[in-house]
Amino acid sequence: MSELEAESESGSGSKWLVAALLMGLVVALVAGPLLGAGIYVSLFFHVPRGAMGTGMACRVGQTQVEASNGQGGTTTFSQEQLNNAAAIIAAGNSSGVGAQGQKIALMTALQESTLRNLANPGVPGSMDLAHEGTGADHDSVGLFQQRPSMGWGTVEEIMTPSKSAATFYERLKGVEGWESMPPGQAAQSVQRSATPTAYDKWEPTAASLMSALAGVECGPIGKEAGQQGAMGVAGVSGGRAAIIAYAQAQVGKAYVWAAEGPDAFDCSGLTMKAYEQAGIQLEHSSGSQLMAGEHISADQAQPGDLLWWPGHVAIYTGGGRMIGAQTPAEGVREMAVYGAPTYIRVPGL
Repeated sequence: MSELEAESESGSGSKWLVAALLMGLVVALVAGPLLGAGIYVSLFFHVPRGAMGTGMACRVGQTQVEASNGQGGTTTFSQEQLNNAAAIIAAGNSSGVGAQGQKIALMTALQESTLRNLANPGVPGSMDLAHEGTGADHDSVGLFQQRPSMGWGTVEEIMTPSKSAATFYERLKGVEGWESMPPGQAAQSVQRSATPTAYDKWEPTAASLMSALAGVECGPIGKEAGQQGAMGVAGVSGGRAAIIAYAQAQVGKAYVWAAEGPDAFDCSGLTMKAYEQAGIQLEHSSGSQLMAGEHISADQAQPGDLLWWPGHVAIYTGGGRMIGAQTPAEGVREMAVYGAPTYIRVPGL
């Protein structure tokens, strides 16, 4: 291990580069001139200062975006990666770093995790939180591969995308003259990676992502979020539609243990109240809800079915996604299904 690597405050994401470049793309979105004008600051939903403490939820309409990698090719990003990119951009609005700071942050997360919120089997608690893959560099976790042992925050905070981004921006603003530095150099000044020039290659991709995500709305998770309208799921009707609509309307609200609405929920409180909309009574207990219906395979699951992990329960919304009251840091979130939950079909659906 080199001296630089031993002192690194965040994990180096070089191991993810090959995987990222292998993901093919078709449409190039180039945004260099717009970045120079700082136009992106005004294109995103503004979040008041201080709201970042509750986290951020972003809704990206695209299920896939293709971005130029600046080398004559393109890279494909999934909806989860786009959601994470949007959260980074929105956190930049709140932090007041402008388009240059947002681009630096995106370049960093692209290099460190390819915009995936990574857990780490060697970091206690990280595997129990929502994640989109795993890493194993020291005790690094999250989008920016930040290290709890180096003062970047708690595991839960680092694995909340908006919070890890807000921390990155605070460190960036502490770097004297970062605004006039080449973006890759500014990223390295924050991350202190063992591969100091690795961030540079992501500048065209970051610019393309900013162009592709212009107009995406993000808002704070928690009490500041207010009521959100239900969106529904195409092709779902009846009791299942009622369950999904109720759950979607709660996205952004706070997690409070034993709460069952209207302003906050715990995991089984949310599922219980959602199922009431379909005329189905569940007990306010994740353990009881495990036994509330037939256990089915993942390929049999339909929107509205329950997902269960030890001590946690959520609602399947289809397409490998779910809504759950996750943790006090995350609140009620819509996200990809993670881990290996038990799928439950409750009678009456």
